Amino acid sequence: MTVKNLPLVVGFISCLATGANAATGNAFGDTFRVLQGEDDQFGGCMVEVDPVPAGLDCPGAGTKGWLTLDCVGAYGSKSSASNRLNAATLALITKSTVQYFVDDSRKHNGFCMAFQFRNLR
Repeated sequence: MTVKNLPLVVGFISCLATGANAATGNAFGDTFRVLQGEDDQFGGCMVEVDPVPAGLDCPGAGTKGWLTLDCVGAYGSKSSASNRLNAATLALITKSTVQYFVDDSRKHNGFCMAFQFRNLR
């Protein structure tokens, strides 16, 4: 190996060392259904929104789909998850627009987690 090839080799090795990158995104949309499940399935609770933020590795990305709110507390406190569930329920009842932030590295049963849920007027 010559010094001339060193940048090429270093670039190749760094590409091999990096894994899939997690992404976060947000969207403004509507809430269609709220689910409170049993046990740990789907993180204990979910919300159906339209749209799931595009460009994420989530079922329904860019269209209507489900997001977990992590009511079992695997990725944060159960109290915070309960607050997200309450915000989703309020949006469903009042038919208000919401903004939600999603992380495709935090999942339950393949569904991405909404780690922030904002009610808007």
